[in-house]
Amino acid sequence: MTQQNQSSMSDRQLNFIKDQRGISTQIAYVLTVAIAALLVSVFISSTVGVVDDQQDNAVQFELESAGERLGSQVQQADTAGGNSDSDRIEISANPPDRVAGVTYSITLERQGTPETAVLKMETTSNIEVDTQIRIDADDVEENTVSSTSEFDIVYEDGTIKIEE
Repeated sequence: MTQQNQSSMSDRQLNFIKDQRGISTQIAYVLTVAIAALLVSVFISSTVGVVDDQQDNAVQFELESAGERLGSQVQQADTAGGNSDSDRIEISANPPDRVAGVTYSITLERQGTPETAVLKMETTSNIEVDTQIRIDADDVEENTVSSTSEFDIVYEDGTIKIEE
């Protein structure tokens, strides 16, 4: 190569390096996309917690509602058994299979001093919610059933129990 060719080649390279007219458009585009992606990710991460809280609240509300209905059925059985000459009274319980799309377990137990009958309802999924309903019943037999099974509330010989 001749010196003139080398000189013109290095001039073109210098001109190419100094020429930045097309770069500002690409940089602006990349920065815009990066900022938009950052904003979207912040928005999504902040709303995930709100959705989880709302689901927990819905499950808690429906669990309490189903528990109140079931608790009143237990009290009805206790009252009917105490006022009846019959040895055994059965009330068919029909709680919903699921609350807010979640299955749950139902436990009838004694708690506290003095002992109080309590109807405890707990979810059986990854959402950890439970509720306790105090019941005005004299004597209970502790037992647990699933919400998806059919069961009866039974008053027998002065004792309330739930049977599948």
